[in-house]
Parts: sequence; C-alpha cells; structure tokens
Amino acid sequence: MTEHYEDYPPQQSYNWHTPDGLLMALKRSADHNNPRDVTLLVKGMLITGTLCSQSEFVNDFAYLMNMDEGQRADLVQSMHDVEDNIAEYLHLKDVALVAPMTLRLTNQRFPYWRCRLNTVDAWTLGRTELGS
Repeated sequence: MTEHYEDYPPQQSYNWHTPDGLLMALKRSADHNNPRDVTLLVKGMLITGTLCSQSEFVNDFAYLMNMDEGQRADLVQSMHDVEDNIAEYLHLKDVALVAPMTLRLTNQRFPYWRCRLNTVDAWTLGRTELGS
C-alpha cells in the first residue's frame, strides 16, 4: 500500500518563537510583586531562580553598577527605546546554573539573570538545588 501525503490532514503551523502562555502569566504576576521560584531550560542550560519584576531588576542592577538616579533613569529609558515589547523578557534573581555540569564556572550563582521568553525550551515551578 502506498501512502500519499495528501491523504493526511494538514498540520497546524506552530510558531516556536511564541512564548509559553503560562510562563507569560507568571512573568506578569512577578511584575506585580508576586515573585515565584522557577527552573528554566534554556538552550541546554538549567537555570533556577526567582522571577522578579523588571522594576526590581533595573533598580538592583543600577545599584550593583553604582549608578546614580540620573544614570538609572537613562538605563530605563534606553531599555524602552530598544525593546519592542518589554514583556518579552524574564527577570530572575538569586540565580544558579545547575546544568550542564560540563560547564566549569568558578561561580555558578549570580545575583540576576535576564533572558527572552521565547528562548525558554521548558520550565517548572520551584528551584533546583546545586549538587555538592
């Protein structure tokens, strides 16, 4: 028996660049001061941390960079100038890289992490702890 592709129903096109709707909802919740611990799989790296608001991220980033109020305002403005949609980014704090274990870093913990929502391949609620 010969199969013909036209015998099958057409496949729905799925845009892999479309962010996960549930993750977007968690991001919006974090933007309203409702942080959540999450673990993300991003291009083979397992990243764990707490979702935080963009405002908290920018304020703490400015503090870490020793920026004054004017520099902080310039930073916020420049972020809005270059980004089409600020909701496209996740902001995490108290971050740890859990995998790949072949990655050798002197420090696997970071104060903050920022990534595009559409780069997240998979995610789960809760933190994953580093092994000893």
